[in-house]
Amino acid sequence: MQTEESLCEHKNARHLLRELRREWRAQGTVEYAIAMLAMLSTIVALALFWHAGEEGGLVAAVERAASHALSDIGALDILLF
Repeated sequence: MQTEESLCEHKNARHLLRELRREWRAQGTVEYAIAMLAMLSTIVALALFWHAGEEGGLVAAVERAASHALSDIGALDILLF
């Protein structure tokens, strides 16, 4: 027969295990939310690049950034490169 003290220890152990299970589940939920946010951000960024590419925004940005953009000295710049 178990004593009252051993029953209390047993109940405490079960309570601790329940708490640990809750913490593990909560951690998994947070990790899942972070992973989903990262994936959604990636999808949105790719969609924005696709949209900018269709409208010609990327081409315009590349032309502006190029040192030999279509100007009077563009050909000279290319030759000196």
